[in-house]
Amino acid sequence: AEINYALCRGSGFSEGKMRINHFYTAPLLVTEKESIAFLKKEYGTGGCSWTFLDGTHGWVDHDSKGIKITYGNYGDPNRYEKLLKWSEVDKRLRLLIETDRYLGEAGKEKYEKWITEKLEKDAAYAASMERAKRLISEYCERERLSAPDFSNLKEIPLAYTTTEDGAHELQVY
Repeated sequence: AEINYALCRGSGFSEGKMRINHFYTAPLLVTEKESIAFLKKEYGTGGCSWTFLDGTHGWVDHDSKGIKITYGNYGDPNRYEKLLKWSEVDKRLRLLIETDRYLGEAGKEKYEKWITEKLEKDAAYAASMERAKRLISEYCERERLSAPDFSNLKEIPLAYTTTEDGAHELQVY
């Protein structure tokens, strides 16, 4: 119960719980390796102090190995640590989400709002990218340049030239 309680908090980052739910409910088949890479990135390295269901204090930490739940203080004879490797976290999150125990009622309402906003933002971004590609293509055509290569959107080559002596090159992106 304590592990599920800690996992249902999300990654601790703004909208992390929404991103985790979205990742596990998206209609894509992902491998365990891809899930673990997603979880490592979403959680990062860090943690927080934690209050357990019985009121005892401890910590929940996460790093490249997984999530470590520590019950009790240093020196406490009842201190207990449990490391959940990322593969275990992946399995538990899948189960919590599949059995509808991850978000809770308030979380479901928040998720519906979040996913609607995300889809709107994604559509606006896609539209602006298509417009940018169209404008670049029109420019290349007008200037009689070769068709633009959009395989790397961070660096779209538009023109290349050298000085007469070949000593200098100029690449325009």
